[in-house]
Amino acid sequence: MEYFVISAPIKSFPILSDGSALSNSGKVGTRVLIRDSKGDWIVGSYRHSPLDTSVFAEL
Repeated sequence: MEYFVISAPIKSFPILSDGSALSNSGKVGTRVLIRDSKGDWIVGSYRHSPLDTSVFAEL
């Protein structure tokens, strides 16, 4: 799981992202969560690809 923080003038928003692949050039899934400074969930997304690379999953 990767962890980034975007600092705004008043608040900061942790962005959590992760990706996985069953094999190189196989099924890939990615997800992203954005939380506020208190840890409350703001928005999340996911993506599934039936045929992609493990490098793409981690980007």
